[in-house]
Amino acid sequence: MAKFYIDSNNNYLGAYEGAQPPIGSIEVPNAPKDARCKWDGSKWLDPVIGVKEREQLDLQKAGASDHDMIIALWNKVMNNDSTAADALKSKIDNEKAK
Repeated sequence: MAKFYIDSNNNYLGAYEGAQPPIGSIEVPNAPKDARCKWDGSKWLDPVIGVKEREQLDLQKAGASDHDMIIALWNKVMNNDSTAADALKSKIDNEKAK
């Protein structure tokens, strides 16, 4: 059965089964849901993400694909039609408000 380990800075190192974990690693009872999580001594804390990553997540949650955004931008700039861009902005704003 695998065992889970962190380093001295509470960063997740991984699961080890049949292999020695790194020297100085500390065993914890379970793995995090995301390898960027930090161990606080009793539970995993969600990772802190940057502004750029948050914006990308908001776009994904809003269902705004790269293709949709490019077409919306093209129509707004080249065809003076902001219908698609306005619809995408509304979706994204709604997602950010959640």
